[in-house]
Formats: sequence, C-alpha cells, structure tokens
Amino acid sequence: MSSTPPLVAQAPQPRFGPLARLTGALFSPGETFADIGRTPSWLAALLLLTITGLAVNIVLAQRVNWYEVTRSQIEKNKFAAAQFERMTDEQREQAYQSAAGRGKIWRYIRGAVGSLLLIVIMGGVYLGAFKLAGAGGALNFKTARAIVSHAYLPLGLREVIGIPILLLKDPSAIDPENFVASNVAALLPGDAPLWQIALGASVDIFGIWCLVLLVIGFSAFNPKKIPLGKAAGVVLGVFIFFVLLGTGIAWIFS
Repeated sequence: MSSTPPLVAQAPQPRFGPLARLTGALFSPGETFADIGRTPSWLAALLLLTITGLAVNIVLAQRVNWYEVTRSQIEKNKFAAAQFERMTDEQREQAYQSAAGRGKIWRYIRGAVGSLLLIVIMGGVYLGAFKLAGAGGALNFKTARAIVSHAYLPLGLREVIGIPILLLKDPSAIDPENFVASNVAALLPGDAPLWQIALGASVDIFGIWCLVLLVIGFSAFNPKKIPLGKAAGVVLGVFIFFVLLGTGIAWIFS
C-alpha cells in the first residue's frame, strides 16, 4: 500500500521586495500595505528611518546654537525660569552651558535610537487601539509594527529635505524642532507660549501624510474588519489623544 504525503500549506510570499515596499508605501500605498499585511517586515523601513534620523540629528548637533536654543526654552518654561531667577549670574551661565551640552548629546542619542523606539511604541499603541475598538481581528504586534514603520517613511523624507536646509541656513535661525518649517508652529512669533507651539507643531504636512498612510495601511490589512472609516476613526483618535496630551503638558509649563 502507498500513502500520499500530506499537503503542506505554503507560506504567503511577498509580492514586493524591501526596496519596492519603501517606494510603494509612499506612492502606491493601497497595494503595498496589502502586501505588507500578508507578509509583514519592518527592517528595511527601520534602517532607512534610522539612517536619515541619525544624519539629520548629527547635522543639528553641529549646526544649532544650543546655548541660545536652551536659553529660549528655559525662558518659556515658567518653572525653570523661576528657578533660574534665584541663581547668580555665574550660576545661570554655567547652567545654560551645561543644558546646551546635554541638548547636543541628546541629539546623537535621538538619532541612534529614536526611530526604533517610535516604531515599537506606536506599533503597540495602534495594536491596542484597534483591539479596544473591536477592529483588531487577526492583527498582531508584528503586523502593526510593519505597518507603522512604513507609514512613518514621510518623516525620513522630511529629514532628507532638511539636511541641505540645515547646512545652508544661518545657525542662529535654525529651530531644531521645526527645521523644515513644515507645520503651523513655523508661523507663530518667537515669543509664542509653549502650548501654542506644541499645538501648531501637530499640524504638520509630513505628519498628516503619515496619518493617511496609517489609515490606508491598517485598512488594507483587513478591509472587511477594518474599513477605511473605522481605520480613520482609530488613527485620528490616537492622534488627538497625543495632541491633547502634549499641548496640555506644554500648557502646564507655559
């Protein structure tokens, strides 16, 4: 007697390679994110975002006048400003110099690990948000992480655009948090309170692009359980939560 070996289910194969996914996520997101949902991967997107993030933060660390940036930030923070008023001129100067040095070092750290932390944290946040909304279904952390990493590629494009701007711009005129002037905060006066800057920074061209890709990406993973309307509701809900949180914290310190 002969026996027929059992059929082994073939794992789905990606239709697009890593490089095609990077460009496809930006310019043909529907088809690309459907492929990412079937065979999730994130290393190529993480590598690209890390390289661009590290590059722009190295330039920022070298080009920005951190002494003046730190001084401006302290003056806008009512708690820090009150503390500095009690210092002598010598103590205040030493504190400014120390804070400026920490701000410069922080840029190197942010460039090295910022993209990794952002993707991992927000992948978990969106996974939890969709599960709470009853739209998660088969969505897992691996898939959510892959969708988030590719949806955040516009941030890498912003950093690529920002590098020549930073190299050509007068160091005294560089805003390290808005070096491309791509959001509403760039239109505010220099003495605007922290909460207005935080709120204005949330309305960003590249950030809005990321939100659109997140909606398309999560919906493309499972269009039946996560239609575009539901995906938009969850993504915008998470966005509004973080905007209110950031603006509220900035208002406390303004």
